Amino acid sequence: MIPVFSERRRGYSDVKPLLDAYLADAYLAAVRDKLGPSLSAVCDHGIILFDPREMALATEYLQDMETSLGRMSWNAVVRRAQEVVELALKSVLSYLGVDYPKVHDPAAVFVATLAARGRGLSRTEAADVTATSARLARKRAPAFYFEHIEDEPAAREAAEDARRIHRFCARLVACMEPERPKGDSPIE
Repeated sequence: MIPVFSERRRGYSDVKPLLDAYLADAYLAAVRDKLGPSLSAVCDHGIILFDPREMALATEYLQDMETSLGRMSWNAVVRRAQEVVELALKSVLSYLGVDYPKVHDPAAVFVATLAARGRGLSRTEAADVTATSARLARKRAPAFYFEHIEDEPAAREAAEDARRIHRFCARLVACMEPERPKGDSPIE
């Protein structure tokens, strides 16, 4: 049922609570329709805290990377390795309720966010994540457009880096509780 209200202010204020409730229900229904049964966490006001499709896509790209490795398509391995790292890092940020930057190297935001939330990484882990993400982000476009031809050792190194970061991010998500963003509810 769609609430109907007059254009007069007095009529609108009488119906506003009904309209807000209708919009909230419509928003939740749209979220559930979009994400289906894969939705892992919705707060009591319908804000998505974690979209598991990001980690699922990282895992799918990891499998594509392994297939490219078997085909000895070294440039494709490097490209997919970078995408695995990017999506794995962004999945952790999403799990923490962070609207991550739309860039190919989210490591700086990843490390800073974990530190700010009291979930800081060791210096070694932070340096590894930052260096790996930056190196693969730099190699991404040249590998994809064949501006640089990758060799087997470089591809195998990229693949191992992607596997390591993917495992690391999956373990982080497995042992964390999602956090609700403060004041981000469109319903409040």
